[in-house]
Amino acid sequence: MRVLSGGGFAIERVFPSDLTARGGLFVVPHGTRVIDACAFENVRTILRRVVLPVTLTHIMREAFMDCGLLERIVLPEGLRVVHDRAFYGCRKLRYVDVQSRSIDYMGVSWHLCEKIEVVHGDDIVIECIMSQSRLHWDSIHVGKVIKLNSLSI
Repeated sequence: MRVLSGGGFAIERVFPSDLTARGGLFVVPHGTRVIDACAFENVRTILRRVVLPVTLTHIMREAFMDCGLLERIVLPEGLRVVHDRAFYGCRKLRYVDVQSRSIDYMGVSWHLCEKIEVVHGDDIVIECIMSQSRLHWDSIHVGKVIKLNSLSI
């Protein structure tokens, strides 16, 4: 893992040796504030799970792009900005847990994430995800859980 310093940590690049031997898990260290652009490009064919710390404030463009095995992500409460194409092409991403109430989504953060089924979080945030991703979903609202019935690109 290559880390940038100054004003908290920033993850610049993640390598296969940084993941756990089983399960393709990567735990972003506590204190990390930024995941840099294309940070996970070296592990996009083996990353299955990632744990983000509450200290994280920014996910930069294409950070998780084409991480085709990633199935679930928790966006922590401290997260403020998800940049363009951050999760572009995460075709197996099914569950998104949005714990932050004020995230700015820049561009098409979620494009080509065809399998998203359940999103936990604030309805206003969910609408922002839907409109910014250029995906059109019919949804059923169940409290703070939104189950997505269908989508089209």
